[in-house]
Amino acid sequence: MPRDIRAITPRRAGREWVEKILSWDFETLVMAHGPVIQSDARAFVHEAFGWLLRR
Repeated sequence: MPRDIRAITPRRAGREWVEKILSWDFETLVMAHGPVIQSDARAFVHEAFGWLLRR
């Protein structure tokens, strides 16, 4: 995750959003700028935003 993205969102608010997204039932992720993740997209999101989930 680029440093500028990490600096934009207050950690607590960002963590709440990532936790909410991870509570959804999804397998596929379509991003505006990036690859389409066709399986196990929750794991991809968890890995991408793991820095936010760590307390």
